[in-house]
Amino acid sequence: LEFPLQVPLEGVIETLAVSAGGDHALVATKASHGGDLWWIELATDVATLLTAGDAPHAVDPVSLRIGAGRAWFVAAGVVHRRDLHDPAADGFSPVPLPAPAEGEVALAPFEGRLAVVVGETATARNLVVIDAEGTPLTVTQAPAAVDLPGYDHPLGPFVAFSPDGTIIAWRTVEAGSAELFVRHLDDPDPSLHLTKEPAFPAYIDNVGILGFTLDRVLQFVTGDQTLGGTQGLDLVSAGEVFAADLSDPEQPVFSNVSQTGGVYEPPFTAVA
Repeated sequence: LEFPLQVPLEGVIETLAVSAGGDHALVATKASHGGDLWWIELATDVATLLTAGDAPHAVDPVSLRIGAGRAWFVAAGVVHRRDLHDPAADGFSPVPLPAPAEGEVALAPFEGRLAVVVGETATARNLVVIDAEGTPLTVTQAPAAVDLPGYDHPLGPFVAFSPDGTIIAWRTVEAGSAELFVRHLDDPDPSLHLTKEPAFPAYIDNVGILGFTLDRVLQFVTGDQTLGGTQGLDLVSAGEVFAADLSDPEQPVFSNVSQTGGVYEPPFTAVA
């Protein structure tokens, strides 16, 4: 990607965000080179400075996101948002959150919702979803070891939005066991714990590779954290792929997609 001449190439951070339509990019410069955010129209190479009235931002390189006409980034534990359709907007606005935000975030690009993990320690985090207008909603019921999205992890991602942005799924570690939760964001009911007994026996203690195939169908991989001396990425081949149809917010319907373990309907107990 060649940047327009207005953008100081030497100071650009190593990552950028591209819109879902592929027509725009959000680029940031290092704090030592102005700490600015640039909105680039890729077809014409026209660059617009979005932070002319801001002090320099120390942008977290993994936090840049654009979607539904909004631009987002995290700097020093603070989430910043700008409405790109508002001609009166002057720079970015901070979003009020209950605790400092981690840099890696997840975006529902067509709905404009942003998911961010907040907390003072890795074992006492909450997951917060910020809507397109900048209003935050804490979706977890209590602080816990909520995972970051984990896009660079072999078993990631650990946070996923449905395509329409109305459901979010995430992974939390409880007593050493990785567990899967979901919440319907437009429903007042609390989160649902998917990987619990009796459908998923206690020995199934690992989950990852979260992704929605349809608006209400979540697919994920589960298995044991240690199996026959095997750990980590090698466990992917030993895991099973499941689907949860979340059309009914109160009653998910599970199915075994990979059908490698011999049990196709819950409870998914091991075959003797």
